[in-house]
Amino acid sequence: MHPKTHVSSYPKDPDYIRKTLADQVNLQNRLNSISKEAQEHYASIYARRRSFKTDREMLKRKIKVLKPEILECMDKLLIFGIPNLEEPEILIIPVDYAMAGTTIQESAYDVTMVKPLKKYPTAIMEKIAKNYKVDTTMPKPLVSAETYSRILVNLPETIANLNSGEKKIMDYLMANDGISNFDDLLNEFHLKKSYSYYYSIPLNEVFSPKFYANGESLISLMSKGLVYYTTQNNYYGTELAYIPDEIAKILWWERNQKKKPVKLNKRKGTSDLRPVLKNYGFDYAAHFKKFFTVLYYLESRSKRRPLETIQKFLGMPVKDLDLIMEFARHENWIKGGATNITITKEALVFLEDKNFPTKLERHVFERHIFSAWEEIETSFYLDNLRILILQSLYDMEEPAKISDIIEEVKSSEKYFIFIREISVWLTYVDSSSHYSNSLSYTKENMESGISEWFLDLYEFLRIYGLIKLSTPDLALETYIFPEPEFKTIYEKSGKFDSRVAVKDNPKPLKVLPNNEVLIGIDADFNDLKMLADFSELVSADLICTFTITKSSLSSYMNRSGELSNVLSFLEKKSSVPIPSTLERLIKDMAEKGKDITMTKCQAILQVRDKTIIDNIMAIKSISEMIEKRISPEILVVKTGVSLYAFVSELRKKGFIIPIVVEKEKKVGRSY
Repeated sequence: MHPKTHVSSYPKDPDYIRKTLADQVNLQNRLNSISKEAQEHYASIYARRRSFKTDREMLKRKIKVLKPEILECMDKLLIFGIPNLEEPEILIIPVDYAMAGTTIQESAYDVTMVKPLKKYPTAIMEKIAKNYKVDTTMPKPLVSAETYSRILVNLPETIANLNSGEKKIMDYLMANDGISNFDDLLNEFHLKKSYSYYYSIPLNEVFSPKFYANGESLISLMSKGLVYYTTQNNYYGTELAYIPDEIAKILWWERNQKKKPVKLNKRKGTSDLRPVLKNYGFDYAAHFKKFFTVLYYLESRSKRRPLETIQKFLGMPVKDLDLIMEFARHENWIKGGATNITITKEALVFLEDKNFPTKLERHVFERHIFSAWEEIETSFYLDNLRILILQSLYDMEEPAKISDIIEEVKSSEKYFIFIREISVWLTYVDSSSHYSNSLSYTKENMESGISEWFLDLYEFLRIYGLIKLSTPDLALETYIFPEPEFKTIYEKSGKFDSRVAVKDNPKPLKVLPNNEVLIGIDADFNDLKMLADFSELVSADLICTFTITKSSLSSYMNRSGELSNVLSFLEKKSSVPIPSTLERLIKDMAEKGKDITMTKCQAILQVRDKTIIDNIMAIKSISEMIEKRISPEILVVKTGVSLYAFVSELRKKGFIIPIVVEKEKKVGRSY
């Protein structure tokens, strides 16, 4: 299929386009005129710092035709294509639009130049603009847009002419990924006056020398548009000093050119490891069902459920059991303490699904491996890191050590951007108190956890057999390499082809002559539960073993179970005939269970003449309170019926009952 070209209804005349960009009033009208879907795409690209590479999107969709919504935005000159309109490689939104007062909402954690240049008071904005000889008589949005452009155009010259004090501040900020608590920066260079600030500096006075001790270098950097000050509106105020993304990325790139980048695919000898690596995946769904089968059995018997007891029934390593437990708690599938673990309703709903293995796999993929494609806002930053980890694995050509992969990811530009984003987010989250930890301390803790995040994600990949490893247990020195299936799923944005659902096995169990019952762990969980109700669990593995005893049947009857249900279940589900001895045992116990019956009731009504009972039962309001007539002269009153109401009703109908029944007191709250 040949790519479709798009012809805009707007003229391509440069002067016309320039006037369109400068028309701030008309911008909002053009935004309002496009479809809701087009507005959402515009907002999405705006949120990605106003640029978007189309090549990967095209690769995913395997076509070269832009979405209609994008074409609609391009038609209205809201989005532009580079290098050309017909086959753009990058889509951009001009900075002029970012400076305009549109309804597009900026992120609270934005650390670009756009937000301060747009929000700074006019007096502050003009000080920066005059440094670059911008005509400040123009409308403020145009002044901001022109200042933005000139800062970037003159950046090499501006950086080259910094004095020693300015360079030290820039070096300090870049060593901290271009972001610092404002207070930390002042303390580092002894810029604070003798008194301490407990509130934010007023934004219109941030360039004022009266707030600093020898603050000329910092004020100079801010007036040149290299360093910006921002405050978050909470009780105490969160103040940040930062080098904006546009400048920080350029400085990061220049500084990293001097370093030797990590090249995983250039390491010698790693290709020899390919035959040595093994796939250590295991049947996660089976492990879960084994664990929950044991848990259900112990819980139904009201037995204590410590891990040691659960472990005795299971044929799995302790580390795998710990993994199952951790995951189950994380998903709210179990609750309770160390000795009384309980299955939740959510877990039962999940387990009782006939397509449980596929459902669990999809759940793990969407929540714990490829969740970044689900765009879960609450875990936005973690998902960004997850994409970096998965992308590094996808790009591998030869096996590599996990520690080397982490080193490579940390040396990438994408990680630099990620660490800046999460630093700002962590600062705002942790700074609700004036005495909160400094940003450097927070970032240090976060950095130390990066390796754990890598290992956690690789653990899920290991479980589902999506990677090969040099050791059965994950460690920083372990060599790994992706399986072809991983690359296939990754290219599909984390979507995997669901396996064909296994057809129901109508006879999943086998009853042996010694009264043992064998059933595969892949059986319907409802069948496993039913067996656990009337049998003793011996072991839970790929094949679970139960045994039927007098004690287990008696226990089932005590829990209001009907033994006729047991027999019909076995006859329906067993792939072999039920042993005659077992069939006789169940029938005998069921028959003997009828010899003695015990019924819970509210009261017994006994009369001398059976005709009185006949008269009472003829009255509907009274007969509704009766459980049953156990003899011509005896009635059983239903459990829960008020004796006061029952006796009162009899007396209303003319029956004389020589007993006193007090009216029940309503139980109220005590305060």
